[in-house]
Amino acid sequence: MQNPEVTIENVMKDTSDFTLFARSNINFSNIVKQNKNNELTFKWRFYPNDVHGTIAFPSIMHGLIFDFEWYQMEHTDKFNSPDTSKEELSAVINIRTKKLKSYFGYPVPPYPQDLLLVLGHMSLDMGQLEKSKMFFECAIKFYPKSASVYDSMADYFERNSDYKNALHFVTKAFEISGEENHSQRIKYLKVKNSKG
Repeated sequence: MQNPEVTIENVMKDTSDFTLFARSNINFSNIVKQNKNNELTFKWRFYPNDVHGTIAFPSIMHGLIFDFEWYQMEHTDKFNSPDTSKEELSAVINIRTKKLKSYFGYPVPPYPQDLLLVLGHMSLDMGQLEKSKMFFECAIKFYPKSASVYDSMADYFERNSDYKNALHFVTKAFEISGEENHSQRIKYLKVKNSKG
């Protein structure tokens, strides 16, 4: 403000040209707030310690946080806790899947492939086999063209000494990737399966 007597609380009473921009912003904000059915995602904020040259950084940062707040991952504490049940995690995944579809207008994976695989392997290492299987099934559901998701599911079955199913999933991984490591694993699992 050009006049230190003018504050955010009393600016609307001022009629000088110096406050026209501030009053216009406040008027616009009030019009938007009065018309909540306009489907506009909107938040107005005053930065008392910033001027024209310094306002860009905090306003852009806060604007991006506000615009993408809906995209933040929910319940990360549940994913990080070994005490969370498979059913509870599955419910969180389903809610996020529906939420993202609602925002984007088409289905998208609720989490990156690598996160689902890490959670699956982490659960596998902790001996939480059904939880591990659930994460790998989600990875296959959302990333069906990835060799890694089938290879990871093979890890689950191999850990359970189910070499037949492990072989099935590694074969699927090899069909997608054609990689030598999958070919070698197929040979290894065929031997294990024949002894099984």
